[in-house]
Amino acid sequence: MHIPSKPVPAEAVDLVERHGPQALLIARTSLAQARDAGDEVRAARWETLVEAIGTLLGDHESQTARNAPAG
Repeated sequence: MHIPSKPVPAEAVDLVERHGPQALLIARTSLAQARDAGDEVRAARWETLVEAIGTLLGDHESQTARNAPAG
C-alpha cells in the first residue's frame, strides 16, 4: 500500500470510497460554488480536498496499472 507523502484529509478518503472517480468532480463543483459565493474559507477547504482526492485517485490508478496483467 502506498502512503502519501502528505497527510490526506479523512473527508477526501470518504468521498473517494463512496463515489470513486466522481469524487473529484464533486469536489471541483463544490470548490466552484464556494468561489462563486465568495466564501474563501470553504473554497480553501475544497481546494485541499481536490488536491487530496487527485492524489488518492492517482495512487489508485497507478496501483491498478501495476496490478493489471500484462498483455
